[in-house]
Amino acid sequence: MTKFGTVNRKKMNEMAAKLMQELEIEVTHNLEEYSLALQQMIAIARAVDMDCKVLILDEPARGIDIGTKTEIQKLVLKPVDEGKGVMKAIAGGGK
Repeated sequence: MTKFGTVNRKKMNEMAAKLMQELEIEVTHNLEEYSLALQQMIAIARAVDMDCKVLILDEPARGIDIGTKTEIQKLVLKPVDEGKGVMKAIAGGGK
């Protein structure tokens, strides 16, 4: 945010570019032009980068190819590399 309470778009874009570079994701188009898998990865990366205390994901890799699932797992486990805890929640199946 700027001192006037508005979004600092320049800083926001710099931070997003740095994050995408760290993830080795080249973003050159609008988000909706990318695959669902890449959109999911970007959404998870944003959440992890926000330094949140709790991150709840409901089947983040559902319907996504195995290669992308591996990348999503790396993103979700990134906080572990920073010394933070990650817990996997398992809900009842309904069967």
